[in-house]
Amino acid sequence: MRTSLALLCLTASGVGVAALQQFRPDEPAAPEPHGWYWGAVDANIDWCERNYDTSTYIAEFWNALSSLPITLFALAGYILGAKHARIESRFKVGFAWMMVVGLGSFMFHATLRRYAQCMDELPMLYASISLFYNTLDYAPRGFGMNVAPGAAVPASRRLSAAQRPFWTQVQYRLGLKVLLLTCGVVLTAIYFYLPGWFLVFFLGYSTFLMSFCCIMAYHIFCNTRSSRRNEALRIGPHGYEAVNTNAGEDMNGAKPYSPVLSRLFYGAVLGYFGGFVFWNYENTFCSTLPPWMQLHAVWHIMAGLGTFCAIQCQIAWRAEELGGRTSVDMELGGKVLPIVVARFDV
Repeated sequence: MRTSLALLCLTASGVGVAALQQFRPDEPAAPEPHGWYWGAVDANIDWCERNYDTSTYIAEFWNALSSLPITLFALAGYILGAKHARIESRFKVGFAWMMVVGLGSFMFHATLRRYAQCMDELPMLYASISLFYNTLDYAPRGFGMNVAPGAAVPASRRLSAAQRPFWTQVQYRLGLKVLLLTCGVVLTAIYFYLPGWFLVFFLGYSTFLMSFCCIMAYHIFCNTRSSRRNEALRIGPHGYEAVNTNAGEDMNGAKPYSPVLSRLFYGAVLGYFGGFVFWNYENTFCSTLPPWMQLHAVWHIMAGLGTFCAIQCQIAWRAEELGGRTSVDMELGGKVLPIVVARFDV
């Protein structure tokens, strides 16, 4: 949680720097062509939709309007997930970043200003880091991973050092958070101060995104649930905690994941990368497309649904690793959004 708050502060600081740079006294402001409401376009990219063609107050009306569902999807996931799946802070953070992405995308397409572009692109990086973190830290505390300090789990009921993977003995979670925070800081610095290295920033974002997909695919289709001893789960100050109730007796062993995970994973991949096809097609054939064909808006909605499914997939994965039973309820999501319902025996 503190890592995500640090990234959020970093975003705010970066946007502030970009905004101040728009008003440096040594550089006169650019003229406003055609009386555009938000002034001259100074973003690094101007999309295919004609500027101020639909509204005098919004530069790219349809691109901006289609960004709002991203925030609405995230808000629905946050509220319904807290009620029906007992989601932890890590997933609330993921939905929060998704909301920021939607609002930032709206501001970017509404203004086509550089400071608004920062509000769109940087949160996308931080959201992908959040998703990546969840794929590397999914086991319950006390089983396969170290129990957080202050969790009040009796030492006699924790796994011994010989039973735990090596990386838990070197503060795996803390090291992972520091590493990812460092990556976020470095890529943010490149974004602002080395604009000619934008490809490095883009590759960093793409690496986190593709790594998330590959790791999730491996666990869902090639792996099984973690084999754990008899355990009870409780919600402590650090999230779910696993307590070994009988160290000498094993459970049924490893079990396959439910079909819920694979279906949500397919939805995430088809939504995000299917939308990318529309995005790329519009960029390639922009000059030949009719004005009514707003494929970038289609990309926004599909990418929003894909990201939503990705977070829901991680919620289901985490719940099943904690010994819960998962299902998808489309009614809760208005028959549009798949909402994971997790049930625990404790």
